[in-house]
Amino acid sequence: MARSRAFYEGVLGVKLTMDHALEDGRWVEYDIGGGTLALGQSAGMIPSRTAAVFLSKLKILTRR
Repeated sequence: MARSRAFYEGVLGVKLTMDHALEDGRWVEYDIGGGTLALGQSAGMIPSRTAAVFLSKLKILTRR
């Protein structure tokens, strides 16, 4: 979770909108324009080997 948060917050600069401690993990959400990106980590969650994300009209990668 720490590496993921460092990437989304530090590299991409997305805004954290929720950070919730779970009994055995953590759930965070980010504002990505018209939607939400959620990341979760818990002892009961099994990470997938692959992931696919489709983002439309995403402007967070543009820095001035």
